[in-house]
Amino acid sequence: MTSTLRSMIKISTPHQVRFQLNFYVFTYSTSLSQSGNFIFQNYRQALDKIVSESQQLAAIAARLKTTDADYESYIQAERDHLQSLKSEPVEIQHAINYVELLQKVQELKYVPWTLDLEIFKWL
Repeated sequence: MTSTLRSMIKISTPHQVRFQLNFYVFTYSTSLSQSGNFIFQNYRQALDKIVSESQQLAAIAARLKTTDADYESYIQAERDHLQSLKSEPVEIQHAINYVELLQKVQELKYVPWTLDLEIFKWL
C-alpha cells in the first residue's frame, strides 16, 4: 500500500476507507490487465511479422546466396563493434590521464607544502 493511500486512510471514516480501497484495487487491477493485454498484442504482432517477413527473407537470402551462419556472423561482428565503442581507445585514455597529471602538477606548484602521491602512480 502506498504512503499516500495510508495517509488518506488514517483520516477517513470506515465507509471512506472501504471506498478508497475498492477504488485502489480496481485501478491497480485495471492497469495490470491493460499492461498484460499490451504485452500480449505486441507478442502476437511480433509472431505475425516473423511469419510474413521470413518468406521475404528466404527470397532475399536465395538471391544473395546467404545462410543463417552468415547472419549470425554479421550480428556477432556488430556486437563486437558496439562493444568496442563503449570504452575509449587506449591512446585517448592515456592522453586524458596525462592531462589530469599535468593539472595536478600545476596545482602542486601553487601549494608547495602539499604532496599528492596519486600523481606518482602513473610514472
